[in-house]
Amino acid sequence: MRHFIFQFCGLILAGILTACSGGGGDDNITPPLGGAGGPSQGRAVVGAAGGTVSGPAGVQIVIPPGALAADVTIQIEQSWDGAPALPTSVTTAGPMFALTPHGLQFALPVTLTVPFDPAAVPTGSIPALYKTNATQTAWESVAGATVNGATISGQINGFSFVTAVASPLASSDPFPPHRIWEFVGHDASDQELSLDHGEVFEGVLFEQIEFGSLIIAPSGNDNIARGQVFANESGMT
Repeated sequence: MRHFIFQFCGLILAGILTACSGGGGDDNITPPLGGAGGPSQGRAVVGAAGGTVSGPAGVQIVIPPGALAADVTIQIEQSWDGAPALPTSVTTAGPMFALTPHGLQFALPVTLTVPFDPAAVPTGSIPALYKTNATQTAWESVAGATVNGATISGQINGFSFVTAVASPLASSDPFPPHRIWEFVGHDASDQELSLDHGEVFEGVLFEQIEFGSLIIAPSGNDNIARGQVFANESGMT
């Protein structure tokens, strides 16, 4: 009987040791989603002295002194949750960000910078900065927004959803970068002109001209520009 009890206890002990030795398999456990992909939000407490809050993907808010009267916890989250659908006239060009507390109003404009993908802005469109209205039910364009590389910045007075979009180019919009220009006239009759129609792209003249007064216009636009052009034999202007 005593021998049987010893054998039984030995079997239990062996089972416990075997189970413990299998713990090495934890090395293959997949970490929680997003654990290795960087933060999905940025947060900071900002008060009357102002400050800068940075969030995911390079989004940033610069709050000047005096814009807030008291300390507020500012949060930037990359999220579409709760955002209304974008207008059908524009297409998404960058991530969607929720700036909270929603509806927070500033005594002075704050500067918002969001990233976008230049490749998502097709020919005939320009980047634009969009934000939702005070009730988060409709979208509006942020006037005066400026592009710097792969970011677009503008001034806002309150918090909402924000994103960069590709907006169709209107006739009143400034000429976008990389616009192709066409020669539409030449009024220096005493100078040699070796082209009837040429193109300037990013400041490079693609036809030979020695000297002259040119009239040029951006493709698809009725506006024209006049000026003097000098060029050497290598085409440098």
